[in-house]
Amino acid sequence: MKVLILVLSARREPWGDMMKCSMDTWDAEHHPQTTTRYYCGKSDDNSDDRVWNSPQFDEELERVAPRTVEAYEKSLELSWDFMARTHSSTYVHKKNLVDFIETLPKWNVLCGLLVTGERPFLWGGGSYIMSRDVVEKLVENKHRWNNNIMEDNALTDLANEIGIPMMGNGRMASINMAEVGWSVMPYGIGEGFTFTDWRDVKKIHPHHYIRCKQDLKRHLDLEIMRQLKANL
Repeated sequence: MKVLILVLSARREPWGDMMKCSMDTWDAEHHPQTTTRYYCGKSDDNSDDRVWNSPQFDEELERVAPRTVEAYEKSLELSWDFMARTHSSTYVHKKNLVDFIETLPKWNVLCGLLVTGERPFLWGGGSYIMSRDVVEKLVENKHRWNNNIMEDNALTDLANEIGIPMMGNGRMASINMAEVGWSVMPYGIGEGFTFTDWRDVKKIHPHHYIRCKQDLKRHLDLEIMRQLKANL
């Protein structure tokens, strides 16, 4: 079983620094069943074959949805069974990711954190896991993808339209600044906790996606990733 980790990224700051930090932290950990690719907007920089540049879309937020579909289509050039679609402010624990995927069915998997309400959707901030056949169906129907709404809503709408069932059993833990130290908010499994000593972050297992995003203080995303690399 092979897993492609596909990371929504960008070369402009602060995302360029976060992409490099991802490469130097969690993606520096080798796992024989995973391959990672980062997808960015248009660029003449082809110095790293792990980074895919869009041939037509820039890095504006309004272009995230079409750029994502473009990346899904390009990903099918590689050999893999499952895609872990995440973004630049997420730390990926590769072993936990593979262990979780091995519990899933082989086909028809669109797994994430389901936000309920009048219009339920799979939350993009929590990242997804998709089987190859699901990605193939999304690409086959790319002409029906709505580029005028947020990417996670577009994915949810298209999945509903073409009959792909959504699994709400995703897992993710979010690390946030607390009044003293840090707090961990788990989704899907586990209990939250706070800590001041980074060695205690090991309690975050068995989560495979760890959200490091600190709104308005994005430089802290990098520090969190480095601490996770050192202490997990």
